[in-house]
Amino acid sequence: MNSFFYLLAFVIFGIVTINWAIFNPEEVQYYIDIMPNSLTNITDEQFSHNFCESRLQYNKGPEQWNAWSSLIITTVPLVLGFPRYNLLYNVACLLAVNGIASFHYHYHLSWVGKQADEIAMILANYFGQWALINMYYRSHEQNLINRYNTAFMYIFLVLNTLTKYDFLFPSIFGIYVSGTLIMIHRVSKKYKVPYGTNLAISGVGAVCWIISEHYCNEYTKFGHVVWHAFFPLGFYKLILDFDDAKTYFRFHRNNLNTATRIRSRTNDFIL
Repeated sequence: MNSFFYLLAFVIFGIVTINWAIFNPEEVQYYIDIMPNSLTNITDEQFSHNFCESRLQYNKGPEQWNAWSSLIITTVPLVLGFPRYNLLYNVACLLAVNGIASFHYHYHLSWVGKQADEIAMILANYFGQWALINMYYRSHEQNLINRYNTAFMYIFLVLNTLTKYDFLFPSIFGIYVSGTLIMIHRVSKKYKVPYGTNLAISGVGAVCWIISEHYCNEYTKFGHVVWHAFFPLGFYKLILDFDDAKTYFRFHRNNLNTATRIRSRTNDFIL
């Protein structure tokens, strides 16, 4: 009964909204034009974009190469499949959303697009680190350790809304990811999951992006495109390996001294 009521209310709201939009096109266009700045009270000229492609265009968009390559981030989880572990599943969903948000940001270079892109990145790292904490630590230690992860995430989100700290995002995110890399190493040793190749793939993407920003020209601007392709591919394959390891660990936790070969969706490894 409650489900029917909510469905009926949703349908009525939809009909009323569509009817208003059809018969008031000028008002609809007005709200579309003012919405980005009315939500944030920040103009797109008040913050820097820090991307080589737009710097070569006098800080004007759209960044065609960066925008369209962003959709690779969305494509990777859709093609390779989603994890079963709920926290890793959240990471996959956020990556799928991040690709679309990143497209909007690079194409329009707007403050709203920037927030949509970077908030998805922060939350993806948060859920990924939470999952690794749960996989590595004992149950009575997990909440204690994850409180620091939660506090860092919350403070990061707040600071990221302040334009005067905009330039700090790459550095703070790098620090945040460093904690995740430490946990990847620990969890990989515990579950005997190889991670070198996948991290190397992502590392190549990161190096190409760094080069493009520090030595920006018509050739190195494609470094960010390489980042969009290599970073999600390497990390996402690792996510799937951890997901498979966690699933099989439930059945072999009493026989950890017995080598068990697992065929994951991306690799074979010994558990």
